[in-house]
Amino acid sequence: MKFLIVSNEGASNGIAWKLKKEGHEVCQFIKEPLARNSLVTQVTSIKEGLRGGVDVILFDSPGHGKEADDLRTEGYNVIGGGIWNDKLAFDSKFSMKAMDSFGIKTQPSYLFNNIQDAMEFVAQHNKPLSFNGIRTKSQDELLSHMIHMKKHLGFEGKILLQEAIEGVDVSVEVWYAKGKVCPQPTSSFDSHGFMPGDLGATTVSQSSVIFAYPKREPRIVQQSLKKIDLLMERTKYSGPLSIRGVVKAGKFYGLEFTPSIKYSSIYAFIRLLDEKLGDVLFRVASGDNKAIKLKEGFGYSVKCTIPPYPFTHAIAVIHKEVYQRIAHQKVFIEKQDLDTRIFPLDMYNDSKGNLYTGGFNGVVCEATGYGLDLWEAEKEASVAFRKIGVVHKQGRLDGARTAMRKMDDLRRQGYEVPPFVKPEILVFVEESKDEKIASIIVDASVSSASAIQEHN
Repeated sequence: MKFLIVSNEGASNGIAWKLKKEGHEVCQFIKEPLARNSLVTQVTSIKEGLRGGVDVILFDSPGHGKEADDLRTEGYNVIGGGIWNDKLAFDSKFSMKAMDSFGIKTQPSYLFNNIQDAMEFVAQHNKPLSFNGIRTKSQDELLSHMIHMKKHLGFEGKILLQEAIEGVDVSVEVWYAKGKVCPQPTSSFDSHGFMPGDLGATTVSQSSVIFAYPKREPRIVQQSLKKIDLLMERTKYSGPLSIRGVVKAGKFYGLEFTPSIKYSSIYAFIRLLDEKLGDVLFRVASGDNKAIKLKEGFGYSVKCTIPPYPFTHAIAVIHKEVYQRIAHQKVFIEKQDLDTRIFPLDMYNDSKGNLYTGGFNGVVCEATGYGLDLWEAEKEASVAFRKIGVVHKQGRLDGARTAMRKMDDLRRQGYEVPPFVKPEILVFVEESKDEKIASIIVDASVSSASAIQEHN
């Protein structure tokens, strides 16, 4: 089959690489010229990519809504993209209103047209707030951060402030085939802080743990994405849709939608697949909502980066100049790992197959793992990560422990969670002398399975 992948900045490079490894013909249009690479065939426009015909067009992120809708109207098989996707992704007010309209619980939120108005609100508000997803320890710290963003980083645009809820941060995802649900939802747990313990800069995701539910509508889906089934039928959307939220006291509170491929959990998701990725994409794009074949157990992904990541700057020229200084570093990855558990991202290869850093955003690749046991999945990903040869590599290797705490909390609140350890893992945990994790595992290894049975 032939795939055309449309991307803003190359976040789907690993998907393109995987499809190529499966034997498909793949071409890619990346809007940002600096992010283009030689991993697969590159084109300079969507029109060029369509020459000769394609079987599937994949839009890997919002921002091409009209193009995607027009191609659907012309009869192409399209995954992702759409005007409504762009609205849901970029218009925070619309997104929160959509949740409220369909009965998804939300926390109070406040939208401001500029940062100055938001700062004045923060100064007078005494409840904990998050700023565009960034949490701070106090209002003074939040206000100081906003002042810095305005004065020194030139931040402009709309600001969304939300009252913070202490609970379990979790994402729920469902795939749709022309608006019809593909039965077998997943949940993922992302580490958003750059450093262990969620310290440091807030990022999209440093690591992801994902598992599939054995039933179509587990409790967490009933409280979230199930409520928008009618909307999805009307949109005729094909592809994944996820909602990130916080679970507290047995209730799910929505935070944001991701109406597209979700990064970086997509790479952990691919490790769960029990069929070829290309077959899944073609079937979904064609409107066949047969259940995606997913294995029991856990997929795990770890982002491998190099400095100055996660540096960012509101002035695009400065941002690009800084990252161009890290281009052309040679990267050493074993062929077997590239074929199975490493997904290249900000990289390119030469005529001899040598790999180099691309110098666009410092995200070199994703190292992934799979296992019936969460520790097995983490071990495979960690081994793959440690074998990557690139100077000053960075990555969070504590994702499994973070996810275990979250899953245990969900289980205690009555949500379906698969057993995430084997009894023999207790020996390893005891040696780690982490009493809190040990107590969670002792409890969860006995009662996680029964919790699932109760809700089935």
